[in-house]
Amino acid sequence: MGNCMRNPFNAALAMAAVAMSAGVAWGADLGVKTRPAALATAPWVDLFGGLTFSPDSTYGEGGAVLALNRNLDAPGWLFRFKGGGGYYEYNRAPGLVQGVDFDTFDIMGGYQVFLGPTRVTGYLGGNIEDHQNGDPLATVKGSKAGVKAQGEIFTQLNPSWYFLGL
Repeated sequence: MGNCMRNPFNAALAMAAVAMSAGVAWGADLGVKTRPAALATAPWVDLFGGLTFSPDSTYGEGGAVLALNRNLDAPGWLFRFKGGGGYYEYNRAPGLVQGVDFDTFDIMGGYQVFLGPTRVTGYLGGNIEDHQNGDPLATVKGSKAGVKAQGEIFTQLNPSWYFLGL
């Protein structure tokens, strides 16, 4: 026989170790376990996009707003970018339709504050547009860059309705 069977203390210690190991193994197989603590993280990126169709134009865009403090639900600095492109037509002369492909991109920094349930945001940055217009008389053609400013007001009116002003 082994050494632990000759000494009652060693035998009790061995049986306790086996019982504790079995208890841990049994507990690991329980159907109901303690849930892990939920990570309390706020959203920090807002992705957006859209498509617009009309009889004389189409446009698609996509972009993102990132909270530099990693919390879109708190006051702080924001980074925003958007890109898009599309096609439009206009009449150069009776019976002569001009088609134009165009692209647009903007990149802006901003800041948001909360006034009660209302979010007020202001952005300032740059915008680039490129219109591939072959009309020699067109004033909107080629690539142009400029400064862009944008303000937003958002408030949740009730669980189903909100107001957004740009």
